[in-house]
Amino acid sequence: MSFKITDQNYRAYKRVFEILTDHLFPKELISRFPDAHPVKVLNEWEAKSKTLAKKGLKSGLNDILSNSNEIPFDIISVIDAELIAEKLPSFRILMGVIKGSIQEVLKLKKIKNIDQYYIIKDLLDDTTSEISILERESLSSYLGEFERATNR
Repeated sequence: MSFKITDQNYRAYKRVFEILTDHLFPKELISRFPDAHPVKVLNEWEAKSKTLAKKGLKSGLNDILSNSNEIPFDIISVIDAELIAEKLPSFRILMGVIKGSIQEVLKLKKIKNIDQYYIIKDLLDDTTSEISILERESLSSYLGEFERATNR
């Protein structure tokens, strides 16, 4: 499973993205390169094309959450509190969406779309991820099959 960004939930997921980037992107880097801030880029895409913005938001959320093993627990707690205070999905619920993709790929024994591809690729690139050796080997095989099928 992956995020399904629609016109109806776009604003909520955009707010989630804003909260995540506020806490996870180094302030000094953002102050030096304000045009590169992910939310600013998303706003520019939104002005050009809502479809482009929805795809970018989906990709950004997947990227951030698939690398969540690197986020310290105290920061996750702060993010979670802010998300819940704004009646948005908790960090654990968001992570469940990503983990659902992994379980779906393992169950189907194949990667069926580009979103799953990037989630699995990020997971395999993270050598500290909490998956078994057998799961890692299986996912690596499915990744290779997807790459061959799509010439990646």
